Amino acid sequence: MKRIRRRTAARRLALQLLYEEIIRKKLDEERISSFLRRFAPLPPVRNYAKTLIQGVLAYKKELDSLLSCFSFHWDYRRVSPVERSILRLAAYEILYEDVPIKSAIEEAVELAKLYATKEASSFVNGILHSFSISLLRRRLFFALTSLYQKRSLHSQNRQEFTQTE
Repeated sequence: MKRIRRRTAARRLALQLLYEEIIRKKLDEERISSFLRRFAPLPPVRNYAKTLIQGVLAYKKELDSLLSCFSFHWDYRRVSPVERSILRLAAYEILYEDVPIKSAIEEAVELAKLYATKEASSFVNGILHSFSISLLRRRLFFALTSLYQKRSLHSQNRQEFTQTE
């Protein structure tokens, strides 16, 4: 029997509760705690699952807004609750938990294979791939802008220094 890594176990548990939140339209702290006490006996698994659930719920609107931009040939509102939960989970990890993009996408694809339809893993991969490319471009743009500003400031300071001598 294959042993499941702690973060993978936490993601699976978080996915189940995030799906429940979509279906029931609510998820309170008591439900989260009782579910995790029952199904996550290890504190690191329980804690990371709780972090994921609370984070996704806190940023749900922002995550959906971002992810809907990459659902090119499909109305994001029609994405199944399982797939939407997987996408939110991966996007949250990429943006807020500093999980490497490749790892977050691979984990999301595995969740889709396990819990969603046959086609879902390709769909999830495509959206998260587009999302990650956009994110990397944005990060590169800001890094280059910052570098350019620092160089300009450095050059300006050097000119002022040589002029005062």
